[in-house]
Amino acid sequence: TQSTWGLWMSTKPSKPREEWEDLPFFMDELPPNPESDPRTAALMSLLYDPDEDPNEAATRFKEKGNECILQVTKGAAELAKLQSTDEQGFKTVVLSKNPLSDAYAFYTQGIDLNPPDVKLLAILYCNRAQASLLKGNNGHAFNDSRKAIELDETNIKAYYRGAQALFNLGKAKESLKLCDMGLKVQSTNTTIIKLREQANELYKTQQARLNEKYKKQAQELATTRAMKKRGIKYDPEEWLFDNMRQYEVKIFLDTKTDLLHFSVLLLYGEYHQSDFIEDWTENVTLREMLEYVFDPTNPPQWDTKQQYKPNKLRVYVDDAESVTREKDGTGLSVRGFVSCNLDCTLGQVLAHPSVKVFGMPALHVVPANSKFERENFLSDAGVVTSSCSSS
Repeated sequence: TQSTWGLWMSTKPSKPREEWEDLPFFMDELPPNPESDPRTAALMSLLYDPDEDPNEAATRFKEKGNECILQVTKGAAELAKLQSTDEQGFKTVVLSKNPLSDAYAFYTQGIDLNPPDVKLLAILYCNRAQASLLKGNNGHAFNDSRKAIELDETNIKAYYRGAQALFNLGKAKESLKLCDMGLKVQSTNTTIIKLREQANELYKTQQARLNEKYKKQAQELATTRAMKKRGIKYDPEEWLFDNMRQYEVKIFLDTKTDLLHFSVLLLYGEYHQSDFIEDWTENVTLREMLEYVFDPTNPPQWDTKQQYKPNKLRVYVDDAESVTREKDGTGLSVRGFVSCNLDCTLGQVLAHPSVKVFGMPALHVVPANSKFERENFLSDAGVVTSSCSSS
């Protein structure tokens, strides 16, 4: 024979599944704000009779929350056990579609009852912290863990969950401190010991990065002061040419030798070629660098006329004022240049009053007395405004 319930279920009006799920009795999960829905609030009130002992009611909310958490933290076997049926054929636990949100809601209901049992209230806060941790709400998890510890200093799980939340937030130092507080309560807790090891490694990494940051800032400050002392004007944001940004430029002061080091770009405009000098110390002369770059035993393939020989070259640097005027559109189309004596050091060239480093030093290298030099550096197309001597 079919039970009355079975008959009713077989003859119930045909409604779309969505409509049935809107009815509180058939809901698989709680709405976001169950207390704001009169139907859901009425159903939830069945879990708590105002005349009932608050501790017992809060315990029931805690257990309902725990069932939801189990859906997330346990494996298939445990889930199958949760879905077992009783003698009447009803499921002992109805699985939720949104277990973490439901768990949070159940724990909150228990907390709102403010049960007199302080340890129970601490557990509710601690368990709600677990729900927040699993949802990735680490800030909420830490706040609830802290509240649980304030209520019950022996709640070891609260220390772990609070420390885990801080660790997830990247607050390694604070996580270490909370781990140490927990180990004072239970020194053999392996879960907290393992978390402390992880937090300690993160703290070491963070400290190393911080030290590197401070070291870099100190070096940048020392470099800036050294260039200012030498009269070198430097703008790290503006570049002579946009394609110069592709290079990994290094400009720094070696505090041991008190020498500035520069990455430098040598430009060979006639052939649209260039050389990137990664590290050029300020006390090395132009001639010394050109002799190194243009080794007669290994001449560049693009120098088909064999004009680029150290003793037959001239070096020019862009005049800073003409560059600035060209960039802001207030200058003439004529670019000015500073002619450099090859016996000048790089530091002397960069300290010239008409020179400014835009991003990194760029030196134009051309064959002396060549047509290219006459047309681009010595004629109306390029006016030499001053010269740089080694004296």
